[in-house]
Amino acid sequence: MTTPADGLAALRDGAAYRPARADRPVTRRLDSGVTIEVPGPRILAETFALPTLKLARDVYRSGSALLFRDHGAEGEPTPVNMVHLAQQLREDLASLPDRPDAGRPYRDLKLFMTEGDTGSVSAYLADALKATRQAAPVWRPPAAPRPPAMTPAQRKAKQRERENAAEEAAARWWISEVLIPTLEDPAPIGPQPGEKIAAADLYQFAAHSFQCWREDEETDHETPGPRIFYRVADELLAPSWRGTGGVKTYRLPNP
Repeated sequence: MTTPADGLAALRDGAAYRPARADRPVTRRLDSGVTIEVPGPRILAETFALPTLKLARDVYRSGSALLFRDHGAEGEPTPVNMVHLAQQLREDLASLPDRPDAGRPYRDLKLFMTEGDTGSVSAYLADALKATRQAAPVWRPPAAPRPPAMTPAQRKAKQRERENAAEEAAARWWISEVLIPTLEDPAPIGPQPGEKIAAADLYQFAAHSFQCWREDEETDHETPGPRIFYRVADELLAPSWRGTGGVKTYRLPNP
């Protein structure tokens, strides 16, 4: 199986021109007078740094943070200390074994990590870890599980539930905001305070009001059905009773 070190050893110097600065080889002169050429920061990140990190953990990014999580864990990944990570990367590169098959970038990296001045090495590793973070997948919290799909019967019941709620709201609005205020200052024609009125007549009066208002675009309420209207009327006015001939009847309140 190919390892990150194998990928690093396969790199060769004198690579074709790369337009992005992060991909271009970096040339340095050491205090010993030796000139070295190491891979561009993004090449090091994609060839060695990120694959090495992924061997032991899941790696993600979020904003400016690099996140780690153990393989197989289910919790959220946690941010890593980039200073400590840079030191670990330097040690990993410095301790690479000598390989006769390795190209110059591999050999020069080992030399740079051990003989390069601290400022140059730190800046190079910081660029490499920035590229590592950018190459890592974005952490996205798992989506909440979707509820099971409703059956046609459940969807129909849910729709009817919404319709019933809308009808009840319309009935409450009409009785409490239209009918009762009207009884406080009644017109000559229409329901009168204390009047006994057949439930069907009261409902027809309400339904006619809703129809007129909708035609004039003065309300968005739908006309409530009789069953719901009577149930709300029993609550807000007074329970109905069976009058002469068994007719369901209400007595309107007398403010």
